[in-house]
Amino acid sequence: MVTAFAVDWAAGGPEVIARVRQTDPSTYLRVVAILPKDVLVNVQQHVPGNLDPDEWRVQVDLVRLIKASAPEGAKALPTEIVPAIEETVRAHFARPIEAE
Repeated sequence: MVTAFAVDWAAGGPEVIARVRQTDPSTYLRVVAILPKDVLVNVQQHVPGNLDPDEWRVQVDLVRLIKASAPEGAKALPTEIVPAIEETVRAHFARPIEAE
């Protein structure tokens, strides 16, 4: 029964809701009032690239840093910036080679 309802809903549910909202607002409001609250407020946000929020914050900080550090009028091309960032990060975290 649930599957049949889901198939029927997919075929015409949104259009029916729109029609009822326009032609019979009182019925529309009664239906909305009986919906479970979690249906109305359960929203999942996804950060682009499926990054976690901390990783996304780092991305945003990097973009801001690049924009603030680039010379005025310069275009921040990824082909130039990404290798520069990689070189800087590798150099920063490099371990010195100890002589034997």
